Amino acid sequence: MSTPQTTRPYCPSLLSVLARWLLRLLCVIAIAATVVTLAMTFILIRLENSKLFIAGHSKGGGMAPLAAWRFHNAEGITPKVVTFAGAHCGSSQFAAAYNAEIDHDRYEFGNDIVPWLPLSEQILESAFDE
Repeated sequence: MSTPQTTRPYCPSLLSVLARWLLRLLCVIAIAATVVTLAMTFILIRLENSKLFIAGHSKGGGMAPLAAWRFHNAEGITPKVVTFAGAHCGSSQFAAAYNAEIDHDRYEFGNDIVPWLPLSEQILESAFDE
């Protein structure tokens, strides 16, 4: 007489559930960003002499320069950018090209960690020299 075999129901690991959830969230964010970009482009093309103002705080302060650079290069629209405690984005070459083309006011509080991110190579090297 054989014993009946039981099968365990499929139970995904927490990591795989989180990974799928994060992937879906990133897809939604990418779609939303594309829709907003297309809508803004449509509006700006329709309105003559219109100006684009981009603002951001913290993580949004790190994304605002990327959005401004995209509008400048892809659409020929040079926006005014204001960020508050935003993380830095891009390399030193990107920063040089960006600063030459885009009007950007940046506000930071000296004790806030976010404006120091990502850490520069000099800061990282000095941290490990000791």
